[in-house]
Amino acid sequence: VNVHLYDKGLLHAKTITVDDEIAIIGTVNIDRRSFWLNYELSLVVHGSEATESLRALQNQYIAQSTPLTESPWMRRSPVQKLAEQAAQLLSPIL
Repeated sequence: VNVHLYDKGLLHAKTITVDDEIAIIGTVNIDRRSFWLNYELSLVVHGSEATESLRALQNQYIAQSTPLTESPWMRRSPVQKLAEQAAQLLSPIL
């Protein structure tokens, strides 16, 4: 898995392309809140033309992003880690 930090603003859509034939587009986070509370959905598309178009858009996003490597992630400050843990704890009520 490669993680990239998008630098041009908020990018909320979740997209997946598989084997140049399947594309999944939606706002679903793979968590309970998205499925059970917010009733979020994703669209599954089969076909190379749609998948190629989405792959091109994904590549544009990646070109405007910064790769996240393990080293900076492990060097997060204790304050940032605490904030992340607090957000995780409070996420069911946010």
